[in-house]
Amino acid sequence: MSSPETSIESALACMDALLQKSIAAAEAGDETAVVPPEVVQRVLELGTRLYAAEMQSGRSISTFREHHGVSATDVMITTTGLLKAVNIQLFELGMWQMWAKK
Repeated sequence: MSSPETSIESALACMDALLQKSIAAAEAGDETAVVPPEVVQRVLELGTRLYAAEMQSGRSISTFREHHGVSATDVMITTTGLLKAVNIQLFELGMWQMWAKK
């Protein structure tokens, strides 16, 4: 029987391969290979909740791996979508960040 870590690593490797193919297809404009929006939404939802849970529990982790390949444009597009999805203005984020530092 495999350990939980092995199962998670195996599932992550599978998911990584599928998502990398989907990213390449989307960037190439291949409409036939694009992942359904519900899948993209679920991956983003779960990743966001897991990251927040880790941070709130006191386990400070870096947002991305060292050599992540995520561009500033990727982050701005995603951040804009996240803020819009929960009806938060950029000003409110700035205020929250100021309050959180105290």
